[in-house]
Amino acid sequence: MKLTKQQIDKMHSLRSELTKVRCWLTGYHAGSKTNVGIPGEDSLRQTIMLIDEIAGRQALKGGE
Repeated sequence: MKLTKQQIDKMHSLRSELTKVRCWLTGYHAGSKTNVGIPGEDSLRQTIMLIDEIAGRQALKGGE
């Protein structure tokens, strides 16, 4: 399957936004040696993976 430039750009944009949310939710910041995290981090990680998957599918469809 060939992706259009618009789909690729959309995926990168969504991934960037998701990274910001992930950092905020887990308390991890680039350059920091420690990841304070929050309780239930495993379920949070599963939720983030699901969001990432959905965002990728939306980008492939060209949806918002």
